[in-house]
Amino acid sequence: MAFFTKSYLSSIRKSMGMTKLASLEKSLEDELRSPRSSYDIFLSHSRGDSAQVIALKEELENRYDFSTYVDWIEDPFSRINGRNISKENAKMLRDRMAKCKSLVYVHSVNSETSKWMPWETGYFDSLKNRVAILPILKDNGSFRGQEYLGLYPYITYEKGDNGSIYLWVNNSPSEYIEFNRWLKGKEPYKHQ
Repeated sequence: MAFFTKSYLSSIRKSMGMTKLASLEKSLEDELRSPRSSYDIFLSHSRGDSAQVIALKEELENRYDFSTYVDWIEDPFSRINGRNISKENAKMLRDRMAKCKSLVYVHSVNSETSKWMPWETGYFDSLKNRVAILPILKDNGSFRGQEYLGLYPYITYEKGDNGSIYLWVNNSPSEYIEFNRWLKGKEPYKHQ
């Protein structure tokens, strides 16, 4: 199993090309007219990772078929940013999180500066207990959760022999489960 890396997400962005980006913009306009009533994933991230977040949203939705909420894409007119912490923004985020089945925390060098991510994680954990960490590493390597992030499982992917790519939720290298089963409430289990 492999971790998501900056170069992997960059390759997704490049493969999207201008046609794909234009298509993404069109689908975003459509979503503005008719917002979803629910999402599989609330993507908690730093705005400093916007390029990787676009690629990650593309990957999660088009390769894995998981609807993914990203605040500045689904709610582009909201005023949520690190400097605008207000009761109104918190209420909007709580409303959006209530419509999501899981929260995926995008861990990067930028996530340490986010004022919203720790709040989103704590709130969602108490709301639905379905939080996982998706590390974006500079190069493929290992991930060890720091501080409170170590409380949650982490996400990896694996290419199958048939060309399919699987998304995994891991408690350890030997304790894991497919993301879609975890999303339905199952927990990672030990593999021999």
